[in-house]
Amino acid sequence: MLIDDALIQRNGTISYMSTCILCKKEFGWYAPVQKEFKSIDNTVKAEAVISNGLIDSGKDLWAEFDIYAVCPACGIKNQYHGIKYKIR
Repeated sequence: MLIDDALIQRNGTISYMSTCILCKKEFGWYAPVQKEFKSIDNTVKAEAVISNGLIDSGKDLWAEFDIYAVCPACGIKNQYHGIKYKIR
């Protein structure tokens, strides 16, 4: 489960449409969040890095990620902060 409804969780990944900070081209990315995952066609494979460790709210466990995705148009790596993902 994701905290942002625009993010999509499927096949062991999270995915989103983003805009490149440099060239302003919109592109889709997916980042694996499980050991086994399936790639998503027409999107860029991104890297998810835990940024603030795990957040335990008592009944739920969350991870906060920074996402690194390379723009397919200009080749610049974009960083997106604070993507929250519900683990359980």
